[in-house]
Amino acid sequence: MSSLTSRRWLVVLSVLAAIGVIAAVIGVTDYAATRAFSRYDHERQHLSADLHAAQLEGYTTRDLASVNEPFQSLQAQPEPALPMARAQFDDQRAARVSSLDTELNSLLRQLLEKARTDAAAQVASARSGIEHDRSLGTEEADLSALQKRLDKVAQVQGTAHSLNEYRAANQLAEALVTDVNSLAAAQQAQNQAVAQAAEQLKGQNGGNLDAVRRAGTDALAGGRNDTSVAAYMNKSAPFNGFDALNRLYARLEKYGQMVASADPGQSALGAAGAQLIAAQIHDALLGGLPAKAIVVSYYSQHLWAYEHGKLVQDTPVTTGRPALPTDLGPMKVLKKDSPWKMHSPWPKGSPYWYPDTAVKMVVWFTNTGEGLHDADWQRCCWGPGSQYTGNASHGCVHLPDGAESFIYRWSEVGIPVVVYQGDGSPVNQQLSRITTDDRGNPLSGPKGV
Repeated sequence: MSSLTSRRWLVVLSVLAAIGVIAAVIGVTDYAATRAFSRYDHERQHLSADLHAAQLEGYTTRDLASVNEPFQSLQAQPEPALPMARAQFDDQRAARVSSLDTELNSLLRQLLEKARTDAAAQVASARSGIEHDRSLGTEEADLSALQKRLDKVAQVQGTAHSLNEYRAANQLAEALVTDVNSLAAAQQAQNQAVAQAAEQLKGQNGGNLDAVRRAGTDALAGGRNDTSVAAYMNKSAPFNGFDALNRLYARLEKYGQMVASADPGQSALGAAGAQLIAAQIHDALLGGLPAKAIVVSYYSQHLWAYEHGKLVQDTPVTTGRPALPTDLGPMKVLKKDSPWKMHSPWPKGSPYWYPDTAVKMVVWFTNTGEGLHDADWQRCCWGPGSQYTGNASHGCVHLPDGAESFIYRWSEVGIPVVVYQGDGSPVNQQLSRITTDDRGNPLSGPKGV
């Protein structure tokens, strides 16, 4: 073999060797890149699964943003064009994703602990707030309602384990705290208003304790009477706003207990509070009345007619005598007659017998013969005490001519006619005096007619 030929073979062998080296390098590079991408893809899938599981457990996009946003950015990075750079690129991505997964686990623990402590703090805040409300003098009925809610929230918080459960407890507790604070603000405002009114009341009466007590007693009686009207009506049909009115009544009685105090300051606070709450009760009564209603006080011998909460007729009356008292209860207009001849349901010889008597108009409110009518034989003296005089009826209600004419024209069949005691006694006592069933049917015998 010539030297030229030998050199040619050496060149060929060198080229082949170089090609082999290059091929080996490429093979090693591809293998490394494949393994790096596999590690990255494994870490990526693991983190994606953890993020999805966290979302199912209630963690929000905002909760997970510190992990999810860099993860999304990492996935969006373009791969290097050269294969030799891909292995290092994917190794770095795999390490970063693994780090993000570790951060995620730490973040989830932190958020869960925060949700747990937040719920516990809100429950504690609600509990202390209720005690604060109690110290301000908030009504026990309101406090009881708040306490029931607190017990429920505490139960939810005590059995919580997941983020959703802790956050649900926290949401309930936050709403409760809001209501507790609102009640405290309202009670503080009321306390301030009562204190200011008490000072004015003492000033108006020159510090006279008896005068202050009279003002408080009058307000207490008025509030009791108005609540009794609503309570009577609530027997035949739900009275609009009756629960709220009852809560006001509980406050009224609390202030009423203070009126008789020997301490002038306490008595003035009680009287002022009774006046304030009695006014609110009256507004609640007017706001809850149906479109038209007639109210008669047996004690005051007085009639009031209301339309859409406004007084449209106000007149003294005369009701049944003590032996034949007008029935008390939630009755209604049954029919109207004009004219009408009253015929005694009692025979001659009975102390209650009367001759046939003509009236111009009558508005009937019971099926036993009781109605609102004129009485031309009664020339005067309607009002308090007239039920004990010779003018007293046999169970009907006498009205002056002008008032009867208005009531007859204005009234409609079906509107309420509430005849109640109206003596300023507590509501339960006035309810005990009812002589009809809940539909307004008298439990006594015939009257008037």
